[in-house]
This record gives sequence, C-alpha cells and structure tokens, in this order.
Amino acid sequence: GALPDAPGAAALLADRTMPRIGQQAPIDEAIGLMLEGNHERLLVLDDERLVGVLTRPGLLRALAQSLG
Repeated sequence: GALPDAPGAAALLADRTMPRIGQQAPIDEAIGLMLEGNHERLLVLDDERLVGVLTRPGLLRALAQSLG
C-alpha cells in the first residue's frame, strides 16, 4: 500500500511513545492498548513495516459494523 512511503510515515515510526500492534493481533489487544494508555491511535506493523494506523474512531466504527 501507499502508507509506508507516505510523507510522515518515518516520523510516525521514529516516535517511540506511540504504541504499536501487529496486524494479526486480536481486536481486544488493540482495545486494551488504547484504554491502558488512553491512546487515540496505534501504529499497525507487519514485522517492522508500517502498514496502517488504527484510530479510536476507526476502531469504534469497525466494532459497530461487526455488531450489525
């Protein structure tokens, strides 16, 4: 995808304070990380490659859709 080459991707990865999660991690792990540190977003990695950014609103939308 375009995200890893997008401007700012390197800056996101360089920010060691932003929590990271593997792209195969269960959704409850993402929720736990967000709640634990009151984070608004998580970096989604495939090994060490940035593949996305999960935001709190995005997570809520996905949960709402999955609940029907």
